[in-house]
Amino acid sequence: MKVAFVFPGQGSQSPRMLDGFKNNKVVKNTIEEASDVLGKDLSKIIDGEHKDLLNSTVNTQPIILAVSFAIWRVFLDRNGPLPNLIAGHSLGEYTALAVSGVMNFEQALKLVSFRANSMQNAVPVGVGGMAAIIGLDAGTVKRICNECSTSIHKVEPANINANDQIVVSGQNEIIDKVCVSAKQFGARRAVKLSVSAPFHSSLMAPAAKQLEGRLKNEKFLLPKITVINNVDVDFLKSIDQIKTSLSKQAMAPVRWKETVEKFRDNQIKIICECGPGKVLTGLTKRICPEIQSYSFANEEDIDECISFLCNK
Repeated sequence: MKVAFVFPGQGSQSPRMLDGFKNNKVVKNTIEEASDVLGKDLSKIIDGEHKDLLNSTVNTQPIILAVSFAIWRVFLDRNGPLPNLIAGHSLGEYTALAVSGVMNFEQALKLVSFRANSMQNAVPVGVGGMAAIIGLDAGTVKRICNECSTSIHKVEPANINANDQIVVSGQNEIIDKVCVSAKQFGARRAVKLSVSAPFHSSLMAPAAKQLEGRLKNEKFLLPKITVINNVDVDFLKSIDQIKTSLSKQAMAPVRWKETVEKFRDNQIKIICECGPGKVLTGLTKRICPEIQSYSFANEEDIDECISFLCNK
């Protein structure tokens, strides 16, 4: 039975998200390792009461990477079988690439920290944002964005998460218009998200350029586990392809619906979400309900999944 692993992106974080692994030495050591690399105590941010610190992009992105990688290490420590395919949602793609051996954990942390700073600084705070449109298909949302945008101020589809769940990104004043128009077109919900920048839009071009420059000097290896990327929904087979994909990813839409469908088309029967929360598990059920889903909130969830996989 073919299995895929997926790794979540920004928005999956929550305070005390590692409580299910409270006494796990693998998790503790991984978070300490990440803290040493980044020069900040990640466990204090994860377990602290200051949500603003946890939700700040420059903290959120490396923390989600560290938490997801820690949970992956627990899965391996318990002799979990390697998946056939993997993918990550937005910054989760960096976790996938670290898991596949393209980059090591320290390298991934430093790259994601650089990415987070580049994306946060690409647009002044308050200028751009994002909104979730629920209940309309991608084509309708794209038409609404085009109708509301001008030659200077734009909003674009940023995450194609499911058949009827599209996230848009761009200038705040146009996002407000898109939300109003979406409701007029019959959207069940059109709500602005609590994010600090317009991720995955053309406004992220400066960040994409900075990433391109940084990635040129990175030493990568070919993936040991096949990775499907966000930009092209394609298998990453060369180092040049990986670097090009990661630089474009900052300003290109996350094509998650197509990613899950590609899993299905490649005979994947089980998708395991490895990271905080259950956002991707929920999307899998909406996109391909025939695929069985697992998420790992604690050690017991991992043990249950491994038992199931090893008996199939």
